[in-house]
Amino acid sequence: MSSKKKFVIIFATLLLVLILFTSTFVLNPFKSDNNSLDDKFAEGVKKPDYHFVVIAPNSYDSFWSDVKKGAFIAAKDLNVAVEFNSPRFTNLEEELQYLNIAIASNVDGIATHVLDETMFTPVINNAIKNNIPVVTVESDAKNSDRIAYIGNNNYQVGSVGGKMIADATSGNAKVAIILNGYSPDSGDVSQNLRVTGFKEAVKVYKGKVHVEAIRISGMGIFSAGEITNELITNNPQINAIFCTNPRDTLGATQMVVDLNKVGQIKVVGYGNYTDVLRYIDKGVIYGSVVSNPIDMGYNCIKALVEIKKSKRTSAYVDTGVYAVTKANIGSLINSTDNNTN
Repeated sequence: MSSKKKFVIIFATLLLVLILFTSTFVLNPFKSDNNSLDDKFAEGVKKPDYHFVVIAPNSYDSFWSDVKKGAFIAAKDLNVAVEFNSPRFTNLEEELQYLNIAIASNVDGIATHVLDETMFTPVINNAIKNNIPVVTVESDAKNSDRIAYIGNNNYQVGSVGGKMIADATSGNAKVAIILNGYSPDSGDVSQNLRVTGFKEAVKVYKGKVHVEAIRISGMGIFSAGEITNELITNNPQINAIFCTNPRDTLGATQMVVDLNKVGQIKVVGYGNYTDVLRYIDKGVIYGSVVSNPIDMGYNCIKALVEIKKSKRTSAYVDTGVYAVTKANIGSLINSTDNNTN
């Protein structure tokens, strides 16, 4: 074969690859590398009635994978297109950028997580000003013009956690609470509600269950581990820890294990990650406050559809929380496929 023919064949092959790449990733930007429920974009069976965007804080957390799952189920049930966007890892600027892009794209509605109420409020208000309805998911911007909040009753999260701490310690506890936040200096009304709910729940023990320290972690397991080490070292009276985030739960628990304090320090956490459930089953973690992220995802899309069709929806949809301990863990540990990645 001549050099000229070889060149033509190689050129034609490269051109074909370029055409296939362009048709897959440029002409169809919403298509990911597979057709599973993990795709970025889901639409109804028929021609979709609306195009909604859901914005999450990250894509590595299985909690948000479940929120996405619920939103995509709703897309099919309610015949709408749902686009799910998030940074790979939690990033305030990227999350706000996705929100601004959705507004500029003039989508039919937005469901967004709120990483920082002060930063998100003017952007949410801008969306409303441009006639784009906004609902918040899992964390709220209650002082914004958002139309509805879909998620936990944060007071109830704290209350359920407080009751488990009391049960774990037979009503005699010196407790450290680790709240999750974007930065160690951040403050959050929802987190304060969790503390309030916790303190109200343990009032019946007349001071025998006492909050010794409250810390706000940064993002990730290591931050919670470092905080736990500091708490245990400087506060030897602490015999219980309550965490309000799955990764903080795992970070604190690992430090309790490393310091050989299993049994001496009772841990109550949050979420149903596989590792959290396994620690509960082994008696390393006493229990966890578990929410319903699939319901959150479904109900945020349902709320947006209601707003578009009838101009109204419930201002608050409580998706519920419940306590999981070794006594009732049952099939949860086998049925959940969540992981911490």
